[in-house]
This record gives sequence, C-alpha cells and structure tokens, in this order.
Amino acid sequence: MDACSGKVVLLYSSYASNQIVEVNTRRLESVLLGKNVNYTKIDGAAPASKDLRSAMWEASGVRGYPQLFIDGKVIGGGTFDELQELIDEGKLDELVSPYMK
Repeated sequence: MDACSGKVVLLYSSYASNQIVEVNTRRLESVLLGKNVNYTKIDGAAPASKDLRSAMWEASGVRGYPQLFIDGKVIGGGTFDELQELIDEGKLDELVSPYMK
C-alpha cells in the first residue's frame, strides 16, 4: 500500500449506505481539520479506487467506513469507537503530529 506510505489517509465513501457512516466520516474529518492535519481522502466508492480500497480493507480486516491510516498503518475504522478512544486518550495527537501543517 504505497499510496498510504508517509501520509495520513482517510478512506471514506461518497455513497454512504447509512447516516452513521456519514456522520462518523464528518466527525473524523472535523477532528483532522481541527488539528490542522495534512491528509489525503480516498473515496472507496469511486471505481478508480477499487484496488486501493480492497488493499486497505484487507490490511485493516474491516470492510467499512471511515478508516484512518497513518504511514501505511491501520489506526482504526469501520466504527468511530476506536478512533474516539484515541482522541479521548490524546493518542491521536501523537500519531498525527508529524503531519500537522
């Protein structure tokens, strides 16, 4: 997954199957923007992203949205719970600090 190497990547879907997915994606984006993180969005619903989305799903073991990758490593996703835990514990700040603008 070279596409995720050396950066923060948000895997999301422009075709949200339910409101929870859409809300969680917006929450994660708000957190990243609030921390002034330079990140790349990959639309998993886009046909051109199919191979990358499949590789990301395989790496995470989760077939859902949103998912967060930092330097090619799975940070969390599919639900917002594990990401919220990182935020609450201040661990997300440590992970994204090298990517802040």
